[in-house]
Amino acid sequence: MSNSFNLIVSTLGKSFEIQQYFALINTESFRNEIKKDLQLISKKVQNPDRFFEEHAHYILNLNFEQRQKIGLEMWLSLLDIIKSIDESIYKSMHKGTAFYHTGVMYLLNDRWIDGLEWLDYAFEQDTKSKTKGIVERPATWTLSFDPRTTEQKRPNDFGISNNLEEYMKELFKDINKIDSNFNTTIDDFRKKIKSTFLDASSNRSIRSAWCTFLGNLMNKKHILRYLRLGPKERCIQVTAHKSFVELTLILETLLQNKYSGTNSKPTLGTYMIEVVAKQVFSKNITKVELISDTLTPDYTKILLDIQKAEKTNGKLEVAYQLAYEVRNHSHHLFNEEEINEDVFNQIFLRLSYAIIMTIANLY
Repeated sequence: MSNSFNLIVSTLGKSFEIQQYFALINTESFRNEIKKDLQLISKKVQNPDRFFEEHAHYILNLNFEQRQKIGLEMWLSLLDIIKSIDESIYKSMHKGTAFYHTGVMYLLNDRWIDGLEWLDYAFEQDTKSKTKGIVERPATWTLSFDPRTTEQKRPNDFGISNNLEEYMKELFKDINKIDSNFNTTIDDFRKKIKSTFLDASSNRSIRSAWCTFLGNLMNKKHILRYLRLGPKERCIQVTAHKSFVELTLILETLLQNKYSGTNSKPTLGTYMIEVVAKQVFSKNITKVELISDTLTPDYTKILLDIQKAEKTNGKLEVAYQLAYEVRNHSHHLFNEEEINEDVFNQIFLRLSYAIIMTIANLY
């Protein structure tokens, strides 16, 4: 048992008030015990994973309400204390366990983008000693929406992996409704995610793009509820607009990472011409045609024009055109327009379709 954890257990026992915990970890006595632990870790006498797992076990024993309210602050406080005592040891010690549990705490509080970013940090920690190959660790399983537990010794993620898998299944069903030829399976796509984003040699930028996509997917239900219940007189609906911005940035990042050397002017438009058209549709085009025929269309008009184009053109090709259109419309200013639930949901679905098929076809 680590010195710092022994002090917590001997002082507070298994049942304690939250105020008592924070009062204790802010004492000089606790800092002194942390110093002893860090010295043992630096000498490789103590395993940093074991050190963090002891603290994780204590935090995870909190009841659900306590864990949601203060579990996150407990992890952040512990990391803050360690870094303030010895920054060099903090930088060098393995923190995958701590970062993973911090991410889970964010996710339990529905802070999806923050939580997934911490899981990305945990993944980086877990791959420090490996240059290539998939690292089967908790962050990998969660980021690949893998809920299996029978053959894996994994910490409790409180159903987050299951939730992510269910959201992906729902997304795939919705994509199949707009394109009956869509036949990518969840299991095949999971393998693609692991080999593309969760290999030790994978590019950080595309892994961040994938984490951001998952965050947007999980946050969609909150945006739909906001659009349904929020005041209609509020014209600038920032959360929905921001989601469109991020989804088109994700698509552009995926294309740029795969084909960054194809053009001296890397934009979504040039990738549409040089990569998507040629690689996916075997077409030679010199410019991306805008589907909406007005200079400043709103999202509702864009969607109506897209749905009209889908009747005569390929669904996937139109989804990429939609991404280009939304990219141009969303990245310059917050437009004073109302976005209702259906418009948001239909545009979100098609942008997600383009992202999923970019990964499936080009990676």
